[in-house]
Amino acid sequence: MAYNLVNEINNQHQVGFGLDDSTGNDFFEPLTAVSDAAQQISLNSVIENSPDKIAAASAAGEPGNNENALAIIALKNTGISALGNANFSDFYQSLVGLVGGEAQESNLNLEHQESMLKDIKDNFDSVSGVSMDEEAANLIKFQQMYTASAKLISIADEMMKTLINLGA
Repeated sequence: MAYNLVNEINNQHQVGFGLDDSTGNDFFEPLTAVSDAAQQISLNSVIENSPDKIAAASAAGEPGNNENALAIIALKNTGISALGNANFSDFYQSLVGLVGGEAQESNLNLEHQESMLKDIKDNFDSVSGVSMDEEAANLIKFQQMYTASAKLISIADEMMKTLINLGA
């Protein structure tokens, strides 16, 4: 879009006339490649150094004539073959819509992946994590087993004492 915008404005600007009756000047520095065109747009140094060369008029010697400036402005609604006969306004709107749609899709993908990551972490924690309730139940069970074992040893000790006393 940027490449075509520069070319179309330059083409229209070249047919107009500046306040100094100059013609054939590019408004922007011509672009050599479509790649990264938007980053390379710059005002033509001839125009930058001499604003009287801005070709707003459609005829020489008519300083109040702004017909070429209006023709440049009208380019925004003119179908450009390199853009599939879309005008700059429509092409820009479709580009913004496309970028917006892709951004929304990326956000939805991010939310989905974050949800999956949370589920995976929850599953991992449920398998490998420590449950305080389970640990408390095990502690009570082990305490009861220890108490039962202590009673068994105490009873066995009493029985041994009784057996030893019977034999004596």
